[in-house]
Amino acid sequence: MGTVDILALLANDRNEWESLCKVLDARPRGTVHGNGPNAWNSRDVYAHIAHWLQFSNDNLEKVRMGNKPIAVHENQIEEINRRWQQEDRYLTLPEARAWAEREITKRVDLIRGMPASFWEHGNLQMVSFDGAAHYREHRNYITG
Repeated sequence: MGTVDILALLANDRNEWESLCKVLDARPRGTVHGNGPNAWNSRDVYAHIAHWLQFSNDNLEKVRMGNKPIAVHENQIEEINRRWQQEDRYLTLPEARAWAEREITKRVDLIRGMPASFWEHGNLQMVSFDGAAHYREHRNYITG
């Protein structure tokens, strides 16, 4: 993956992130998706994104240091999401948004700093996991 491809990936991530933020910021109160006791508000979405970015950033650092990333199995994701939602219920909307922004900034710095060998080993899927597609998925839940 060349520099131009990496910059395009990051630009796509940024565009999708800004689109999601517009939708979330326009709905500071109330449910944005789901229903019942596990319904999500804008704070929940920001915190959810922040948690997954933090997880992915930690994995990127592990790989950069020559270690194996921590794997999450598909059947674990919903339980992880529920647990994190409960943990983050004390956050305010601005706190959750700021946390997500910090993790996005860290993600960009990590991706830009990866050596060429990282890209040669097919790590694009790991990098893509918590990027544009994830943000678009949540925006589509809301704007459906």
